Amino acid sequence: MQKTFKFGKISYNRAHRHTNAVEVKVELKDTDNGPVFSAVGAIWNERHTDWTSGGQNLDTIALYVHDPIFIKIFGWWLRYHLNGTHAGTPEQEAAITQWRLEGNQYDYKKVCEYLKSIGLYEVPHPVRKGETYKYGHEWLYRPIDEEDLRAMKELLA
Repeated sequence: MQKTFKFGKISYNRAHRHTNAVEVKVELKDTDNGPVFSAVGAIWNERHTDWTSGGQNLDTIALYVHDPIFIKIFGWWLRYHLNGTHAGTPEQEAAITQWRLEGNQYDYKKVCEYLKSIGLYEVPHPVRKGETYKYGHEWLYRPIDEEDLRAMKELLA
């Protein structure tokens, strides 16, 4: 399921005129693990021939667009975007987030060393019981909350 939402025009990059059309393409794709959510934003140039900003820019769009549907999509993007491609377990990723908030810049080797130093590099595998999971050695899936999944399907129908 996919759908492109149009959110009118904004004044992007101090253009002082609302000439930049905003679109967000939302997709919910079935996989072997379960549904995967993705959203891609586009802020178009004045002639609508190219993006001035595009891709994973919903945080930028959120500065300009306050439409209730966009706000819902933005929340899902923050929680679930590419929920089938997590390099770490929730505990590993929470530790990395805290480490980055302390001023560290993401570098895979440094992250692995940090996780080793706090005993989180190898952890129980979240799916295969009895096995261990090393940070970054496969993509982990995180399910979408049932209520959010129902709302996504309704919005994309």
